[in-house]
Amino acid sequence: SWAQDVPTWSGGIGDESLAEMRTKQAEFNLKFVFTMMEGDFVADVAIKIADAKGKVVLEKTSDGPVFMTKLPAGNYEATLTFDGVAQTRKFAVGAKGIRTEQLRWKRSEADGPAML
Repeated sequence: SWAQDVPTWSGGIGDESLAEMRTKQAEFNLKFVFTMMEGDFVADVAIKIADAKGKVVLEKTSDGPVFMTKLPAGNYEATLTFDGVAQTRKFAVGAKGIRTEQLRWKRSEADGPAML
């Protein structure tokens, strides 16, 4: 299945990783950015993307707060899970350009206040 052949990149922590992301961005047509409501970046987000027919085309965990992939043009639904809390996004990607989806999670009460 082509699901395994989908190019992906994740990272975005530190200057080197951010610089690499900027140079690679042209190769992809979908970018997710993961943060808490307070704005701090999160990593280890489980990503599952299904096509319009419901077939899972990608299943990965993001190493950093930025995750990019290149999908065939079409309509998709992504389920993104961080710390046991899932969010779902429906979106379309085209053959050109990059679509950016920003996802924010609420800090769980158990975590206590945000670290400064």
